[in-house]
Amino acid sequence: DSYIMGSSRMFLTRPDVVEKYIPEGKFYNLATVFGTMYEHLLHVKYFIQHGYRVKNLYIGLDADMYFTVKIHDDKDLLLKLHPEVANKNPMDFYWSYLSTLPKVDLRRKLKVNFNKKTSSKYEIEKDGALAVGSETGDNQVFIENPIPFDKLRIRDERLRGNLEALRELVALCREHPINLILFITPYHQNLMDRFVDEDYLTFLRELSEITAFWDFSGYNSITTDNRN
Repeated sequence: DSYIMGSSRMFLTRPDVVEKYIPEGKFYNLATVFGTMYEHLLHVKYFIQHGYRVKNLYIGLDADMYFTVKIHDDKDLLLKLHPEVANKNPMDFYWSYLSTLPKVDLRRKLKVNFNKKTSSKYEIEKDGALAVGSETGDNQVFIENPIPFDKLRIRDERLRGNLEALRELVALCREHPINLILFITPYHQNLMDRFVDEDYLTFLRELSEITAFWDFSGYNSITTDNRN
């Protein structure tokens, strides 16, 4: 009767741990890869429309998702919602997989694997650094920071779409009633570095105008330690 929701950042959140703090709920982890607030809203609407009893929603918010994606493209077959949740014809859903022509991808995969002289293996060192080695040699490369990425800028229409979805979700929870717990997940320092300060503060301000939330983002002893 209770759900953990969010992106893959929420995958390792164990229901029994959450239940220690919210003992009146029986939790299920419904985190989804690259899940957006709009997609979480579609799941909750499905629950309500089909008579599911929902007591609690424990949702991790992702600023980077809010900035860039409202709902994933139907062509991305690894991120499609269940057809009933997306209100799509099941036959169309299955046909989208059956009609996919994988010849180009297969050719690319075969080429990559046959041209590969060694296979890599990865280990995390005690200091949190990523050790990259090969099975045929003893040399290791230690990478303490990933390659720098471009700055994450708000794509206005997508931020608006997710904020509107959150506003609708908050209204649904008040109407039914459902205990809604929202929080911004902790971000590694390298992701925080990608945010433009003003964009990120705009996101926080607009979020706070809709509902209360916990904010675990920012630079601190947890997010600046690679071992975490």
